[in-house]
Amino acid sequence: MLIDGLVLSAIGSALNVATGTSRKRFSDPITPTEIGDEIGLIIGEIFLAWFYSALQESSKFQATLGKRALGLVRTNLKGKPIGFGRATRRHFGKFISALPLFAGFIMAAFTEKKQALHDRMAGTLIVRK
Repeated sequence: MLIDGLVLSAIGSALNVATGTSRKRFSDPITPTEIGDEIGLIIGEIFLAWFYSALQESSKFQATLGKRALGLVRTNLKGKPIGFGRATRRHFGKFISALPLFAGFIMAAFTEKKQALHDRMAGTLIVRK
């Protein structure tokens, strides 16, 4: 997650510079136009994170850059590569896994195949390559 977070931050920062947008400091007053800009940044970040993970996990590499660095790949329950749709379902399932108090993530510690809720919802596993 750390490696993927750094990659996403770098891409997001580059896009912010290219588009001339940036976040304001919390102490600065915000105008209605800036509220719209902030909403646009949040939507852009959600889109970027989804596209980054779904595209890479459904690629021939079967993993994001962070998972590749650790020798891990994402598969379906039969050990086969996953498609873009399943990777998308898994990614957005993380929002459900975060409720309440990240219980869906914690459940991975207690399941036989070490699956978080979003992995169970999408029918995916992470395995060592």
